[in-house]
Amino acid sequence: ARFKSDPLRRSLSRWGDYSIAVSEDIRLYLINFYSLSPHRITVIENAVDFSSFPPLPKPEESSTREIRLLFLSRLDSDCSLCAELLCKLAPRLFTRYPSVRIVIGGGGERLSYIRSLASEINSSHGVELISVIGEVTDVSAFLRSGTLFVGVSRAALEAAASALPVIVAGNEGFFGHLTRENHR
Repeated sequence: ARFKSDPLRRSLSRWGDYSIAVSEDIRLYLINFYSLSPHRITVIENAVDFSSFPPLPKPEESSTREIRLLFLSRLDSDCSLCAELLCKLAPRLFTRYPSVRIVIGGGGERLSYIRSLASEINSSHGVELISVIGEVTDVSAFLRSGTLFVGVSRAALEAAASALPVIVAGNEGFFGHLTRENHR
């Protein structure tokens, strides 16, 4: 993640002899904002154990089948924006697709706010459009319950490994639908 960078934080940061970045853009961020030596940073990209996330079977086509949009992340202020936007978007999605349901997993400082927002929306529509389930310990099982994953980072990689369609979206931007043609 990109951490807040101000003079005080930079002066108090102790990065050790070597640092690991999970991507090239984070490596560049550490160099540019924290003045770390490029020779003391190693990039080890996020990886997924594919044996833990076997591809999901293709669902049968049905107009009555529930559409389950999944979101999984820490629910802290630096990474919960997508969960909040999914909650706010839920009524419009439900109007257009009555079988859509949103399931939000994760724990953090914004969990109670997200739960409150979901509860308010569910109450106003008289149906549970949004389920906020808190921390998820079995990510593979969580992903098997979905139709589409919306989010970023490792959870998006695990969803893609499970052959679940992924929309990459988070606090730092929106990438869209992940395909073979646009992944790195």
